[in-house]
Amino acid sequence: MTQIDTSKGLAVITGAGDGIGRAAALELTQHGYQIAVLDIRNDAVHETVTLIEKNDGKAIGYECDISDPDNVATCAEAISKHGPVTLFWANAGLGTAGGVLSAKRSGLEWMYAVNLWGTIDTCRAFIPAMIESGQPGQVVFTASSACLGQIERNGAYAASKYAFWGLAEALRGELLETSLSVSIVYPGLVNTQIWNGARARPERFGGPRHAPEDAGTYWQQGLDVNEVAKAAVDGVLANNPYIVVPYKDTNERFEKHRDALLSGFPAT
Repeated sequence: MTQIDTSKGLAVITGAGDGIGRAAALELTQHGYQIAVLDIRNDAVHETVTLIEKNDGKAIGYECDISDPDNVATCAEAISKHGPVTLFWANAGLGTAGGVLSAKRSGLEWMYAVNLWGTIDTCRAFIPAMIESGQPGQVVFTASSACLGQIERNGAYAASKYAFWGLAEALRGELLETSLSVSIVYPGLVNTQIWNGARARPERFGGPRHAPEDAGTYWQQGLDVNEVAKAAVDGVLANNPYIVVPYKDTNERFEKHRDALLSGFPAT
């Protein structure tokens, strides 16, 4: 078993095989964290670990399908042998084309198995031991700016991220009397491979499917993933409860939605 020195802190990051998860892992190593890389794709896990080591960081990697609670429990048990986790980052997430009425049910089932149930199961696998240790620690959630405005596109995905946000806020409330703090990150549109998430879809949800390259055109105009990760990690290290990394229309969409909500309150 590869052993790493966790004296500076062990950070567990789900969905760290690429995208925001990988970039955040690389950023955290610059601040002394050792990283436990979790991702459903084993090749991507090894790529992230290799990149961390090339940047003089320390990492261990585990192939982990967070939609499988038994797999999650096995990974958590293995990671516990390396020492206490001081930062748990619930980052893994995926999207599916279409809205609540139009998306394929199998796609919705997989997305919610990851975005909601997978987050619940990983939280339950890692956070209790962090609480029991009594040591200061952090729990981080990668939500989405889709939570901050009216849902105008990719409705099924946006709805799942609203649910994810609610889960994060529920955990914040549950952890108030513990030594753990919670940060929620709201990235705007980011240039990642989220549009091609089905390339790693398990057979029980329909099996792998590779989207055509032009399916990613919308996301390719988004924010640079490394800039997003740096802003997120800076906010986490500052222990900020809410960290918004806006895209060009994030503020406008939020303000429009805020004003619409306020209009529903009775006049005072």
